[in-house]
Amino acid sequence: MFSLQVQTVVKKVSVPVSNQSEPVSVNRKKLEFKWGMNVLGLIGFFITFGICMGKMGERGKIMSEFFNILNEIIMKMVSMIMWYSPLGIASLICGKIAAIGDLEAVAQQLGMYMVTVIVGLIIHGGIILPIIFFSVTRKNPFNFYSGIFQAWITALGTASSAGTLPVTFRCLEENLKIDKRVTRFVLPIGATINMDGTALYEAVAAIFIAQMNGIELDGGQIATVRSVSA
Repeated sequence: MFSLQVQTVVKKVSVPVSNQSEPVSVNRKKLEFKWGMNVLGLIGFFITFGICMGKMGERGKIMSEFFNILNEIIMKMVSMIMWYSPLGIASLICGKIAAIGDLEAVAQQLGMYMVTVIVGLIIHGGIILPIIFFSVTRKNPFNFYSGIFQAWITALGTASSAGTLPVTFRCLEENLKIDKRVTRFVLPIGATINMDGTALYEAVAAIFIAQMNGIELDGGQIATVRSVSA
């Protein structure tokens, strides 16, 4: 399912001025249509599809087996791609580093950006999430973290929640003994919707890019960036 979305873009246009020989460049806002994947629509459709398929009883088992086999095929494909992704990511990083002019200045700015993101992720993942986990389950959150350690490392290397799904499934089902019916339903939705780290990263990235280009953001603009990222 793809949807047509509307976004506001700012473009520089040349406006002729009667008193001047050369046109003046001004910024003008314009609405543009952009094609994108309707992820929430896909999730809602397939939840409804699964409920209806479950109500069909024996007749729905053929379709259920089809999707189970398709899921296994996709997971094997993702696992194969993950073995080659480090080489591609390393090549992209090397290409970007080679194109940088003043490497020292950019490295200092990127260093502060990385420290900010890492500190935010440590606070969120090491303090806030364990508190929520303990308050709901009354279990040691660090035992849970040890069970998904391999998924953590994979996510760190691939920077992809969806790409890490095969490893996450294995960690939860084999290490933590969580029912497949729970993991197969919760993980794909969580990997698409519940993206706390991405929200934090995007907010810091937007402020970092603005500072690199000499744009001062006031409190209202920073609050807007935070709300949009969330």
